[in-house]
Amino acid sequence: MTELRTNTSYIFFEIVVNCSGIMCPTERLSISIDENSKRKLDSLKRQNISTSECIRHLIDIGYTLFKESEVDYETLSIWVKLLAKREHVIMDMEYLRLIFSELERIQKEDFWKKIREIAASHAIEFKVRGFNSVEDILKFMEKSNWFEFKKISEGVFSLIPIDFATKNFIKVSFEEIFSKLSLPVKIKEGFGKLMIIDLNKCSEE
Repeated sequence: MTELRTNTSYIFFEIVVNCSGIMCPTERLSISIDENSKRKLDSLKRQNISTSECIRHLIDIGYTLFKESEVDYETLSIWVKLLAKREHVIMDMEYLRLIFSELERIQKEDFWKKIREIAASHAIEFKVRGFNSVEDILKFMEKSNWFEFKKISEGVFSLIPIDFATKNFIKVSFEEIFSKLSLPVKIKEGFGKLMIIDLNKCSEE
């Protein structure tokens, strides 16, 4: 008989519940994890912290992030990547509206040239990340809260800017990004929204 071996590890831990100051009986649970998950768990454990304590801490974090805030894992992961290296900032909407209401009045070509240069650098980042479609880029950029987008049909997307004053900024940025990535699109302005047509997916109407 051949013995079957798996890369699955088993972890036993206790959940301690405090009921109005009274320590309730602990509940012992068991879970199975693969070697990759075990490696990640080991890397999260600090000195003199047990596996049970580490997992209870992760449960608290998970509950706060996913239950109380109703943020999905993909969005949270992107937020962490955007903010952790201090390459992005969190800005109150009132500040954003004030700043962009002034920016929209700028007719100086040099200003918008610099905006296109920054957008071009973002296009390189998207290429490195492996984004190779209009929809992939829109899904990622939506997590930055500049706009909400809806897929109208195959290759046709509707973008609702977070504020009307940002519409031209978003339009100019995407024109440059898609151009640098050789993704042919047509961007049309609507009332309070932008329509992006992926010309690889459908013909312009």
